[in-house]
Amino acid sequence: MGIVIRQSIKATVANYVAVVLGYLNLGYFFPKLFSTEQIGLISFILGTSTLLISFFQLGSPSAIIKFYPEVKEKNQEKDFLKFTLFIPLLLFIVLFSFLALISPYIFNQFYSESPLIKEYFILIPILSLCMGFSGIFTAHCNSLLRIVIPTIIEKFLTRLLVFIMILLVLFYSLDFNSFTYGYVYIYAACLILTVIYFFVIRPKNNHSKALKISSKFKKNATKFGAISFLTIVGGRIVENIDIIMISSMIDLSSAGIYKIAFYIGGVIMIPLSTIGQISSPLFAQFWNKKQYHKINQLYKKASINLILIGGILFTGILINLDNIFEIMPNGETYKKDGFWIILIIAAGKMINMAMSLNAHLLQNSKYYYINTYSILILGVLTIVTNYIFIPMEGPYGGIVGAAIASSLSLVLFNLFKFGFILVKFKMSPFSSKTIPATIILIGLFFLNLLIPNINNVFLEKLPNVFLDIFIRSSVISILFLATTYFLHISADANKLIEGYLKKITPWKKQL
Repeated sequence: MGIVIRQSIKATVANYVAVVLGYLNLGYFFPKLFSTEQIGLISFILGTSTLLISFFQLGSPSAIIKFYPEVKEKNQEKDFLKFTLFIPLLLFIVLFSFLALISPYIFNQFYSESPLIKEYFILIPILSLCMGFSGIFTAHCNSLLRIVIPTIIEKFLTRLLVFIMILLVLFYSLDFNSFTYGYVYIYAACLILTVIYFFVIRPKNNHSKALKISSKFKKNATKFGAISFLTIVGGRIVENIDIIMISSMIDLSSAGIYKIAFYIGGVIMIPLSTIGQISSPLFAQFWNKKQYHKINQLYKKASINLILIGGILFTGILINLDNIFEIMPNGETYKKDGFWIILIIAAGKMINMAMSLNAHLLQNSKYYYINTYSILILGVLTIVTNYIFIPMEGPYGGIVGAAIASSLSLVLFNLFKFGFILVKFKMSPFSSKTIPATIILIGLFFLNLLIPNINNVFLEKLPNVFLDIFIRSSVISILFLATTYFLHISADANKLIEGYLKKITPWKKQL
């Protein structure tokens, strides 16, 4: 677990620095500079591009992780790289040629009330190309257990460049059209940087001795990729279909409100993404060597760490929700429905994290197709429940209904995988530390209610919202670290805390 923790912590830190920057962009400056319709348009373009990536990648990132240990042993990396690039490029050409032919029907049938979508539709294939091939090269980096730099490029650098564009809007009158097209340049730059990094870190083998991958290998890898493609498509549907359906069933303005609230509620998932990135190649190695005890150990350790990290982030969001909306420009516009969207989405993500690395464990086993069956069903369920909840009248409809549909799908998806792993492998992510960890987090939430609101303690109109966030979050975080450390909830967390304390108190050899 050592390399998992080290790489995951570095990637998680990079992710959360990116989250802070992302919140400034999406949660503060976007509502200040753009209309909800314009925010909805950007969300639609990015969401649709992300969804379409799956159709031409055809599961390449998963196949790279799965088969790299075998390729490495046979010195076939060079030919494997060519193979994983050629098929997606061919499928990209076919997919977007087809979409170009049917685009008039799509506009007339689904988006006749949203002319902005037609105007900027050309950005979708370009963004898909940049993001899709960046993901393929990131998977090659992940297979080498190097996730930090690709994470910085994908998560932090993109947001930093968006922030720079925002500054251009503020101080140099950059218009919305140029801002939107700027996304293409940002993701193109990130693709180039990811490619350069991969070629820097890739093993320097003697290519004259490099071997070709066999036709049988290509067939197996393509079959695995195709099945993984269905899994990824289902996942992308769950992640992005709500924005697409809100845009068509309600309007772009509602999609903009939903996007910002969803972003805030979804930040707790970042540790799962980073730990999963570095753990997936390890699962592939353990399955290949039949080291089942290591699989079970990694599964359990990941769960308790994710419960702790995700739990404190979930608690932090809930206790500061009023402050978040107060800071946000036009916060009242987002608060009415945004509060419930954040709560519902965050709760669904928290349950997902508690179930640990279900998808990564299964994806690298011989039962990888279970991910496909379950997520396809839940992808359909997500569409159906969105059609049920979004048109519904009352508090459970509209964009709140979309949040309910997304979280319901996510929870059912993970319960199914949890049950399969428990029955088939006799493995569970939970341990004797799961209940104490949960009690600590619930206790901290209720303890927060005893902390007075700084805005009420001082002058009524004094802007003390940042001070309130700082004091409230600091108290809860210190108590969280102390209780989890002294109760030995996570061995990995204790090692990290002890290592940090030794650095700041070098004269102490023993804690």
